[in-house]
Parts: sequence; C-alpha cells; structure tokens
Amino acid sequence: MKFVIEKSLDEQYEEVTVDFMKNWFSKQFAVSLKYGGGCN
Repeated sequence: MKFVIEKSLDEQYEEVTVDFMKNWFSKQFAVSLKYGGGCN
C-alpha cells in the first residue's frame, strides 16, 4: 500500500512540474512574440 501511495504522489508531482514548465514556456514564448515579433 505504501508503494502505491508514494507512486501516486510522484506522478502528481511530475504532472504539476510539467504543467508549471508548460505555463512558464508559454509565457516566455508570448513575451518573446510580443517584444521580439516585430523585428523578425
């Protein structure tokens, strides 16, 4: 039972980390488009 709980916590942590990275990259991408898009 302990293993199952730990595994589910690890999976939740990974999902949160992936969501955070996706949000961060999308924000960085939007900022670069906003400020750097006119120069391209």
